[in-house]
Amino acid sequence: MPTNKNQHFVPQFYLRRFSRDKRSVGALLIKNGNVVERASISDQCSKRWFYGKDEVGIDDLFTSMESVCSGIIEKLAVQGPDALNHTDYEMFLMFLLMQRFRTEGARRWGLEQHLEAQRRMRRDLPKHVISDLDSIEPLDQISLSKMAIRMYPFLYDLGLAILKAPKDSEFITSDDPVILFNRAGEQGRLPNSIGLSNSGLLIGYPLDAQTALLMYDQGVYVMPKTPKSQIFLSKAEVSRFNRLQCLSASEAIYFRDVGALDILQLKKDLKDRVTQRVKFEEFTRVENQSEGVERYKAWKEGDPYDYRKDRLISFQFIPPKTNFHAGFLKYRMRPQFDDTRSSGGYFRNLAFYDLCKEYVALMRSHKAQPLELYKMLPE
Repeated sequence: MPTNKNQHFVPQFYLRRFSRDKRSVGALLIKNGNVVERASISDQCSKRWFYGKDEVGIDDLFTSMESVCSGIIEKLAVQGPDALNHTDYEMFLMFLLMQRFRTEGARRWGLEQHLEAQRRMRRDLPKHVISDLDSIEPLDQISLSKMAIRMYPFLYDLGLAILKAPKDSEFITSDDPVILFNRAGEQGRLPNSIGLSNSGLLIGYPLDAQTALLMYDQGVYVMPKTPKSQIFLSKAEVSRFNRLQCLSASEAIYFRDVGALDILQLKKDLKDRVTQRVKFEEFTRVENQSEGVERYKAWKEGDPYDYRKDRLISFQFIPPKTNFHAGFLKYRMRPQFDDTRSSGGYFRNLAFYDLCKEYVALMRSHKAQPLELYKMLPE
């Protein structure tokens, strides 16, 4: 029986980047609002059997991957994105999505999504069908991590800027540090979606107390052209970026120096924390429809329901309301996107989306390896 019951869901090297002594980090605990100026990094990064008792080797696998990514993130923070080769850049994108999918927040989201879907599907179903549904397991961290490997290529076309904080201000992070949002969608310029291929997508990710990453849709937004893609923020802009962490955090906010932060403002921002990430919709087939054309209408709780009729249950991610604005982030005069003319909304580039789908299919059939998307890109 293995003795190591603690399994990491936040990389220790990552939190050390927000630490002065490499052993402890400042923490704002969301549940009780307490501020701990020196919280053990080891205690913050792990939980007992986070991946399950049958997955004792997965933690070692993640740790070996993180040791590689530690150097990549250091190079990215100091030298900028042009310093990374193709393989390093794809490795970083995979690491980024893993931090999105393997956190405590992702585990809770996956369980809530599973339970809500089951509740809707089992409504008025016969017992033998309900029994089949109950045997379906929710997505766990292993499944979500595999999903990250399959989905990272869809981020490859995003632009990347390195944000720098002034000396009297610092970036914070959280136990769910990668946040997806859509400023153009919030302002009604595009459909408000945070799908990985959707138009208007933005991704915020702090790299250390003085450095943060912002990935952006190059067909919608324009960034200043600067050496090493570095953009120097004002103290107010850092505070607005820190608000993103408050919206996505699960249990704790982390920081290096409490003296560089407005704790009262952080607690205020935490009140807007995203608690519902998925929206479900149900549709039933319309009777007496035209021959050869299937039509559906929205089904609402309380409407008559017959399980024998065709029914669709769909879900979409709910974009957080960030109200994010910064002087360096501008809109293109003529945004570039592809309209799918469907519930998919606007995609950044359907040709690139199809190329990524092809690459993912090749990986799943073991005809291509991860980290080799660049080989399929046109010259």
